[in-house]
Amino acid sequence: MPFSNLAIDPSELPQTADLELQPLAPAYRRLLRLQWRLTALFGFGLAALLFYWVPEWRGTAAYGATGGGLALLLVFYYLTIELGWPWAGYAVREHDVAFRAGWLFRRLQVCPVVRIQNCSLSRGPLDRQYGLATLRLYTAGADGADIRIPGLPLNEAERLQQHLLQRIHGTDSSAHRLD
Repeated sequence: MPFSNLAIDPSELPQTADLELQPLAPAYRRLLRLQWRLTALFGFGLAALLFYWVPEWRGTAAYGATGGGLALLLVFYYLTIELGWPWAGYAVREHDVAFRAGWLFRRLQVCPVVRIQNCSLSRGPLDRQYGLATLRLYTAGADGADIRIPGLPLNEAERLQQHLLQRIHGTDSSAHRLD
């Protein structure tokens, strides 16, 4: 068979803008907002303790700089949640899985199903409270998950995991169920 390496016309390639994404669960947005409030509470509480233990900093520029810097970080964190939310979503297609997220730094990750070697679900305490799970997809040669899709309703995440495990291993994946 002779070698060939024909050029591909870029205009004929599929457009990622045409990708129909499923939104993340609305409960995940509430969870992110709760995490933001807990971070703000912890951050300002820690700053208050710091200034209580170091009284010579009170009334100085360090006091204002710490509070102002913390407030700016919290505003940026909140904007990341709110402005990134409309952009976030995922798609499971016949030959690949895609995840899109970000606000300032947007990313679109696409992983062919044939490269996926394993997938897992994870749930933290707050995820369990909100009925959510994170689906992690692993391919060969990576240290961690290649794609991490947070904010999935648990039943949907389990269905996706079972579908992908059946596709990649060709077996019954009921043994991998997350309780």
